[in-house]
Amino acid sequence: LRYADREGIPRAIKKLGQIDLCHYDSDKYYGGRMWAYPKLWELLRDGGMLISDDIENNLAFKKFSKSIKREPVIIKLENSNKIYHFQYIGVLIK
Repeated sequence: LRYADREGIPRAIKKLGQIDLCHYDSDKYYGGRMWAYPKLWELLRDGGMLISDDIENNLAFKKFSKSIKREPVIIKLENSNKIYHFQYIGVLIK
């Protein structure tokens, strides 16, 4: 589905019901992520994974992880094509 988050995520929820894996690589702003993460989390089956790119941009992933009482796995990637020398990816297992 190719829509902005606030239109696309509700459409995906209606269409899919539940999923096993979500790779979130969309809104980079704190407010957008804090809006999307809970909705995507609810979409996941137990044991499903939420993966989020570029978590170094702000503290949304960290705050969301704490709010659901889950310890995230953080992956650090070296990245020469971005402004930041390193990129961080967060993973949460439901």
